[in-house]
Amino acid sequence: MELLIDIGNSAITIFDDNIKYEIKNYNKSKNDIKNEIDILFKNKKVEKILLSSVAPQYNEIIFDYFKESKTIIFDNSKFLDFIDLNNVDFKKMGADRVIVDIAAINEYGKNVIVFDLGTALTMDL
Repeated sequence: MELLIDIGNSAITIFDDNIKYEIKNYNKSKNDIKNEIDILFKNKKVEKILLSSVAPQYNEIIFDYFKESKTIIFDNSKFLDFIDLNNVDFKKMGADRVIVDIAAINEYGKNVIVFDLGTALTMDL
């Protein structure tokens, strides 16, 4: 099994091949979050994880729980070395917004407005 994990400010969203899981992480201890992950993934073999996180304090939970898995962290500072978006300063944005903006540009072209309705409402032009 391979997982895509997006750690946001208010939720941890986990995608496998068929299912989307969401763990609300506000007002919960790291131990509570680990217990929820255990309920979802106990006795399941996870081979690879792609992790995107805007809340690095929760990364440790993923590393500890899935220590047998290969985990790749999406780091937009390294990723941006491979693309040129006319000197847009993506380094001040979360990795999740960078991915969505690049995907929107690839899908719809340069003139696009992207709304992200997460913990905060963001708009990128």
